[in-house]
Amino acid sequence: MNLRSAHRLPALWICLVGGFLTLAFPACGAEPKLEDRLFFLAESAFRQGNLPEVKQNVVRILKLNPQHSGGLYYKAVLLEKAKQEEKAGELFRKLSRDKQFGALARDHLFALASRQRQKGQNNAIQSYIDGGAFSEALQECRKALNQGRRDEELLLQTIFSAALAGDMRFAESALTTLTSSGKSSEELLKNVHLFVDGW
Repeated sequence: MNLRSAHRLPALWICLVGGFLTLAFPACGAEPKLEDRLFFLAESAFRQGNLPEVKQNVVRILKLNPQHSGGLYYKAVLLEKAKQEEKAGELFRKLSRDKQFGALARDHLFALASRQRQKGQNNAIQSYIDGGAFSEALQECRKALNQGRRDEELLLQTIFSAALAGDMRFAESALTTLTSSGKSSEELLKNVHLFVDGW
């Protein structure tokens, strides 16, 4: 190794040790902008589940740079968590072509669309139940179950509509699925068992 290349080793070592900073900020030794440092803090707070800190940092990021894609992404995530799905969807659509956050934004858009579809199915099933059309409600439940859904609301609607439509075997099967999911409270399961056993 000659003397000229030896003095470059510390600079190379700093770039290699800096790892993620080197990828994010290609010029070795370049100081990240304030909004980028705030973004790293927001990202860390999100991983720790500290949503108030995420919100504070996102507000600060977007004041500095209203087009900061990381700030916009976490703003959309916070809106989604606050059940403001329409506003979240608008931001995710805006970010869907972003190089860094596009794939994540598209994943969130897919999840939002799935939840909307589930909500629509649940509303249709509940309308049938409320109208006393239990066979039709059960038919809609079967369609939703065939699509792979196993959420608590659908299973409860299935148990109820199957029992009232006279298909106790299907009601018991849905109850077994609900019980084995481990997601429902013991109180709820006790009441549903009483309903099915009493029918």
